[in-house]
Amino acid sequence: MSNKTVIDAAFNKHLKKAENALFKAGIIMSDTSKEILQTNKKYVTREVYKGIYQNLTIQPGKMILTFGNNARSKSGFPYAAAVETGRKAGKMPPVRDIRDWLMERNRVHGEILGIQKGFSNKKSAKISELKRINTVAFLIARKIGKTGTRPFPFMTPGYNAGLKKFLELINA
Repeated sequence: MSNKTVIDAAFNKHLKKAENALFKAGIIMSDTSKEILQTNKKYVTREVYKGIYQNLTIQPGKMILTFGNNARSKSGFPYAAAVETGRKAGKMPPVRDIRDWLMERNRVHGEILGIQKGFSNKKSAKISELKRINTVAFLIARKIGKTGTRPFPFMTPGYNAGLKKFLELINA
């Protein structure tokens, strides 16, 4: 067996170890972030939970682990980033985004602000419910505009947990 063969075998062994460590780290990153959202009962839409992703790309000479969250509001606002870092006071968020969030919460959790789960079939009741949702959405948006929102880091702890696991596996 030549020296080159021995070196190639050792290199491939370490490369496979790094690949496995990155793969496991990515899973821990996404699982930890999802677990934080579930256990803290943070009022976020399902899109934030579903938007968490990790992907390991292997190309000649490099391995790339991508971890992030692509959740955005319907208007295109990076919703997950606003949850992660909070929002400074000074500008109201789009009322439409808050209204969509309230309607999503209503469908998932039943009564919110006296609105019954699902919407009534009566036209007058629907109009009344929508007016109430729009009013509450405006008040919430105004409050966020005045005071901002506190950060709720759920991606950063996931990243840190995955990085810690990667270092443990690579140094083992």
